[in-house]
Amino acid sequence: MRNGLMGSVLTLCLLLAAEAPAQITPMPGSAPPAPANADAGAPPASTSPPTLPPLPRAEEPQALPQPQLYEQPPPPPPPPQRVRRTQWGVQFRVEGVPMGRDAPSNARMGGLGGSVRPRIGPYFAFDVGLDFLWGHDFNGDERSETVFSVNPMVFVNPRHRVQLYLLGGFLVSSARVKYGYGGETRYRHIGVDGGAGLEFRFWRRFAIDADVLAFVRSRTDISPYPEYVDPATGRYTDTSAGAVLRLGLVHYW
Repeated sequence: MRNGLMGSVLTLCLLLAAEAPAQITPMPGSAPPAPANADAGAPPASTSPPTLPPLPRAEEPQALPQPQLYEQPPPPPPPPQRVRRTQWGVQFRVEGVPMGRDAPSNARMGGLGGSVRPRIGPYFAFDVGLDFLWGHDFNGDERSETVFSVNPMVFVNPRHRVQLYLLGGFLVSSARVKYGYGGETRYRHIGVDGGAGLEFRFWRRFAIDADVLAFVRSRTDISPYPEYVDPATGRYTDTSAGAVLRLGLVHYW
């Protein structure tokens, strides 16, 4: 009975050993055995890591321009060119002609006038005027005159509110004289004038000016009769001289 039990146990151990796979313990330093179910024709698996594609290269930042350093500040820009501007003016005036002490008591003349005055810069101007005078002349005869004049002007202190100016030029005139006995004569003259005055600029576009203008003129007509005769001495002349006092208002733009 004991022999039969021992034989049964031995038979069972052999059956279990035949079904279990054999396990081989590798030696230290040797490669592990290949699995039993691996295909005989498959290549051995690679143990190195896979090669990755290269990363895109980032663009290099552009270098900023370096500031320029100066040992001293740069020179200032040139000043803008000054544009000369012509200022225009119009004058309206009243005027009077003083007579000499030897003139008759009724000898006095006055009138009105006007001028166009282009002012070329602060120092220079041209006064182109037309004046109308009437009254009694040095002989006491009734007289009326029309005078055209062109006078360049020079302003001495144009930056001040009260400006001194000098003027001088030429004139042409036409006169009509009525005598006491009823006769009438016309005269024509040409001459020169000159004087000085003050202009008060009381507002930006308006000014008041006053001046004294002396003149000398001579006849240009062909009348045989003299223009001025001294009844006391009988002397006569066709050349006359005098002065005109003028007060005016000027508008500039």
